[in-house]
Amino acid sequence: MNNKNEYNTLVILTGYSLDLQRLLASDIGFTGKLIFRIEFPEPTTTEIVIMFFSKMLSKGLVPADTLNINQVVQVVEAHTDADWRKERNGYISDLLLQAVRRELKKKQVTGSFGSDHNGTIHNPKEYLMISSPVRQKKTLQAVEEVLVTFEDVQNAVMTGG
Repeated sequence: MNNKNEYNTLVILTGYSLDLQRLLASDIGFTGKLIFRIEFPEPTTTEIVIMFFSKMLSKGLVPADTLNINQVVQVVEAHTDADWRKERNGYISDLLLQAVRRELKKKQVTGSFGSDHNGTIHNPKEYLMISSPVRQKKTLQAVEEVLVTFEDVQNAVMTGG
């Protein structure tokens, strides 16, 4: 990291705190040249679930009226341990989204569509949009919202989401 030319060099190290501490402790000669060190706190389970809801909405999945953040936090905390959550950090929101999508695909395959508590009928065409690798603009406009229920999330967590 010696600057022998006229340009300044910017090096950004990112990673998990423990891994970075090991790297810096290895004394390979650049520790004293670091100007800033910014550590972001581990996200709480609530923050991870909020990330999950945001990602879910961005994929066209809509939480049913029976699904709320506190319920999902309780399920995640009841069926995972703190070490598992710490190792996976914010990636848990991605894992949960993938698992919920698998649950919705199971509904599609088994034909176990029903209605939510508001009487909205779940249409198999809605669920096809989740598993379809090619999404056509015309089809997207014709599809209604895909509702995700508490049961979908609970099954996703319990089956190894």
